[in-house]
Amino acid sequence: MSLAFSMSGGVKDDSNGSTQSDKKDLKERRLEIAESLVQGRVSDFESYQKNVGIAEGLEQASEVINETLNKLNEEDE
Repeated sequence: MSLAFSMSGGVKDDSNGSTQSDKKDLKERRLEIAESLVQGRVSDFESYQKNVGIAEGLEQASEVINETLNKLNEEDE
């Protein structure tokens, strides 16, 4: 059994793929932000900076999830 960090907090069983779903949600939100930036829906530079920061944070969160899953998988072997 593999355990993973849940976006809602805590550790949970990853056998149902919910961590993969969390990663997908992060990616989808990041793409939504990127699309809004490309389409010029940002009203000012401050909003642009905020959205870029959020997108970067989502990317870093996804990387942490990947690293954690890899470590857990290595421990299982």
